[in-house]
Amino acid sequence: MLSGAYLFFNNKPAPELFKTNLVLFRSIVKENEIFENQLKITNIDKESKYTIKLNNFDDFIKISENNFSLNPNENKTINITFNSNGKDPGIYVGSLIINNNESEKEIPLILEVQSDETYYAIQIETNPENKLIKQEGVSKTRINLFNVRDTRTHDLSIKYLIINTYGDTILKDDEIINVGTKTSFEKTFIIPKDTPIGNYIFSILVNEENSVSTSSYQFEVTSKRTSEERNFILIASIFIIFILIGILLTIYMIYERNKLFGILKYRQKNDLINYRRKIENEEKNVLLKSKSKKERDKKIKELVTAKKRLLFEMKKEQKIQREKFAELDKKKSKELLKNQLEKWRREGYNKAIKSAKLSKNLSFKLVKLEEAYKEGYISKDSYEKGSERIKKAHNKLKRKSL
Repeated sequence: MLSGAYLFFNNKPAPELFKTNLVLFRSIVKENEIFENQLKITNIDKESKYTIKLNNFDDFIKISENNFSLNPNENKTINITFNSNGKDPGIYVGSLIINNNESEKEIPLILEVQSDETYYAIQIETNPENKLIKQEGVSKTRINLFNVRDTRTHDLSIKYLIINTYGDTILKDDEIINVGTKTSFEKTFIIPKDTPIGNYIFSILVNEENSVSTSSYQFEVTSKRTSEERNFILIASIFIIFILIGILLTIYMIYERNKLFGILKYRQKNDLINYRRKIENEEKNVLLKSKSKKERDKKIKELVTAKKRLLFEMKKEQKIQREKFAELDKKKSKELLKNQLEKWRREGYNKAIKSAKLSKNLSFKLVKLEEAYKEGYISKDSYEKGSERIKKAHNKLKRKSL
């Protein structure tokens, strides 16, 4: 993902190190004719060595100079001579490749060799969409034929070719058309999906008796998706990836927080069970140590009360913990929740135990006070005052805990 983002934001065209006065050579010559054109190369960057080579044209195109050096901002004019001597009428395609070791340019070359006498003029209507065609795209070319020989109707043999800059024919078609003084029609080709990206030439040859007329235009085959479409897909892909990562992180955070909440509830449940067992074990000890039924019943009653009070206080404290945990969860901090869980683990249920013990102590004091009065150690007035004082404290504690 990051590498894709880097490539996108750094997908800038390489700086131009040299430029040429032409991007396409197209010449129309007669049989056995010589034609000359000039190519001007201007060096933009530092001093560089240049080489020029021909692709598919070595036998009838001559270049005045193939190797040379240029200083910054210096230019060079190269003479290019086309010689159609011995070539049959037709359309010849190749390319001129210019290299300075750091960058390379390919200039398509089109040489149309026509017969000495041509009976028909060809006009190709080239719309902008015909200049850039995607793989599996449709090439639609509007063709106008003009009879420059006479006004009669003739059957013309027409050949269509799509040729790459290596001179290889990619697509071709033939047909016979009946033409008077003028005719117009559209020719359609579907570019195969495996056609390599690059420059191509659409060619038409019109043959009638010994006359061959030609015409052509250059177009470029691009990827099925344009660079803008690829960039859009890249941006959309990065955006979707970020969204998916965000969703996954959110799900993970929710899972982790729910997991911590589950730990809290599990711990609270176990704490209730453990404390209940401790008191029940104490009840068993009382049964074993009690000397009389009366003593045993009283102590059991105290323990039962203590157990109810303790469990009540624990449940109340646990409810407060869950509410606080829910408040902390809104801050969406896993560490904060973990720290709070650890704090509660260390503290235990001191407050609840304290409340339960106070209640138990008050009950215990009340029992002892009653025993002292019965044995005659204190007066009835002292017993009633002490009893009232202890009961008030006990009731006050009950109200506080509710």
